[in-house]
Amino acid sequence: MTKIIKDISFVFISRILVLIIGITNSFFIPGLLGPQNYGLFRIVILISSYFIYAHLGILSGMNKELPFYYALNQHSNAEKIESVSFWFANFIAFIISLLIFFVPFFYSFPSEQLPFIKLSITVLAIILIINQIYSFFNWNLRAKKKFLSNSILVTLQPLFILIFSLPLIYFLNLSGAVLGLLIGNIITIIFILINYKFPRFEIDFNIVKKLFLVGFPIMLTPLLGIVLNTVEQIYILKYLTVEQLGQYGFALNIGVLIYFLPNSLASTIFPRIVERLAITNDVTKTSDYIIFPIRLLSLLNAFFIGVILMCSKEIISLFLPTFIPAIKILEILAYSFYFYSFVALVGNYYIAVNKSYFLILVQCLIIFVSIILNYILITNGFGIYGIATVSIVNYFFLFYLLMFLIKKEIVFDVNSFMLTLVPIILVAFLINISDYFIQKNGIVFFGGKLAILTSIYMILVLYFNQKYELIKKIKSFTK
Repeated sequence: MTKIIKDISFVFISRILVLIIGITNSFFIPGLLGPQNYGLFRIVILISSYFIYAHLGILSGMNKELPFYYALNQHSNAEKIESVSFWFANFIAFIISLLIFFVPFFYSFPSEQLPFIKLSITVLAIILIINQIYSFFNWNLRAKKKFLSNSILVTLQPLFILIFSLPLIYFLNLSGAVLGLLIGNIITIIFILINYKFPRFEIDFNIVKKLFLVGFPIMLTPLLGIVLNTVEQIYILKYLTVEQLGQYGFALNIGVLIYFLPNSLASTIFPRIVERLAITNDVTKTSDYIIFPIRLLSLLNAFFIGVILMCSKEIISLFLPTFIPAIKILEILAYSFYFYSFVALVGNYYIAVNKSYFLILVQCLIIFVSIILNYILITNGFGIYGIATVSIVNYFFLFYLLMFLIKKEIVFDVNSFMLTLVPIILVAFLINISDYFIQKNGIVFFGGKLAILTSIYMILVLYFNQKYELIKKIKSFTK
């Protein structure tokens, strides 16, 4: 078994476990909180998602530079980068955390929500520092291609959060959700302290400057992805209700599960793209890490989306009736995540070949378009379904525009590449047909729908394999 197969296997298994945890999290936590309280909790989660990037690009620069130096066997330089990255990133996090603690003293909040807001701010300030330590070891292990250790770490964090969140929510409701988030992160840091050593203390501002220049544009790419998602949720809060934000957040949580396979591939492929560039200095030599994974993902992800949609409808209808309005939102968001799932792979290419600024410009354009489209639809009565529909437009154009801009470097046939639309169109058609002819719920009827999807979809799989020799390329790709 080749090294890349082992690495992908470790990451894939961990993502499967994270997927199972995520499914449990996506259904149980909203079910215990209800739409209104879950909407408030989504605000906390949304704010905390920005804290991952408090390092201002230092850790992103480390993640980019380490594979390069390890490929050239310059281990002393790599270790110096690790030390400077860790301590400077945590210094920044500590300063920002102190500022967050003082927010309640300078801003007045509604009295009825004040206890929850104060608790949330305290928890967020602590999590800010924890996130930097966790992110350092997560990215450091991945950059060194220690995917087994990385897989264990990324599996344990959501597991710890889930273990503590469920009983705390049961007894403390909304406050329990926030405390569970805090305790789960603290236990993760304890695990890191037991199993890994902190780098030696070292601050070198020349290295900080270099990492910032390299890493800041890299950091902006996922940050702008969060901004794009935030635009939608701000419109919901402004023009709709917190309860509808809870419905949207619930659907979004399930939709994010679709991202687990592309993320597995992207995290294992990125350091290899950087290494190949370091050795060959030829961007065309990286095309096999882009085109083939996208074609393979188009088949796997479309089918996975179909299964998730079918399962979610059954579970929500039977066990979470208060979230039935989220089913339609999920159906829309799932298709948007089909296109978003490719962006991680393409984005990695832009980052690896030092074209992050092009990626940032495209993302800013999409954000601008999103702001306009969301405003037009929501002010014309399309509501939350209009907002969800805009997400499909956003990610569709984001993916295909990014591919168009690198067409000269990564040679591919445009007409052939557009076949990546076929799997998701077929899945959408089969789901609607099966829902039309089989309108009842239950395990037997669910099995019938799944059988229809699987049997007809296999014809497309065989066609893709014949046209692109997928099985043959999987074998050659892993050599």
